[in-house]
Amino acid sequence: MTISYENLKDIFPSNNFILTQEDKISEVLVKNKVPNSFGIYIIYKNQKTYENIIYIGKAGEIDNIGSEKKQGLLKRLSNTRDKKSANEYFKDIFDEDIKELIIEYYETPTTVIPSFVEATLIQEYFQAFTKLPFLNKAY
Repeated sequence: MTISYENLKDIFPSNNFILTQEDKISEVLVKNKVPNSFGIYIIYKNQKTYENIIYIGKAGEIDNIGSEKKQGLLKRLSNTRDKKSANEYFKDIFDEDIKELIIEYYETPTTVIPSFVEATLIQEYFQAFTKLPFLNKAY
């Protein structure tokens, strides 16, 4: 299986939603029925273009006996980050340059490790821009 940004939609079920500075992520997740399945997500600033990716992340891990562990998409997106609640964390992203966030997620089957998809997308981004997306602090 060849995974790239261009063919994600052909491989995995996906959906997206918009988050504004006035929104609470916890309410938006429920309203948009974000599943708690394993997957990856991409956060864009202002519009959904490759150049506007500011974060690539994963939800879920597989342990050494093949069992799923850790949180799925819903829990990952609503979890504490940088010692801040999810609502506070996302509110802090907004500035004069960022008016809305588009969060696109892809559900991965249990036969695909989310970390593999995340790493592939981050590597592809790095090759295109010689840096990580703005909010991916290290990889």
